[in-house]
Amino acid sequence: MSDLGRRLRHYRQRAGLSIYDVEKLTGRHFSTISKYERGERHPRIETVRELAEIYEVPPARLITEVSDVEEMLPEEVVEAARILQQRPDIAEIIPELEQLQPEQILRLRQFISSVLSSH
Repeated sequence: MSDLGRRLRHYRQRAGLSIYDVEKLTGRHFSTISKYERGERHPRIETVRELAEIYEVPPARLITEVSDVEEMLPEEVVEAARILQQRPDIAEIIPELEQLQPEQILRLRQFISSVLSSH
């Protein structure tokens, strides 16, 4: 099985779809979908885009390598990690945020909301 095939199967299953569901949604025969997943056949880029839309992932997620850890994490966690990588100033304050009590977090969220709404 190719890496692309493995990712296609992973994201199809993560979306809770059977091969027959994908057949109905795309109009492609289930055996073609199965061949994509086994790496016996490679889909055209238009097909990758269509499958990505059905599986609710960016097309690049299907065709590029993603670490095993990212595969296991919810999409929102992966996105938060990307933001933190791009914003080291935000990442620096995480240790302090971890020390906050629930009521302090609530007050901080209220403060952030008020700052954002004042712009």
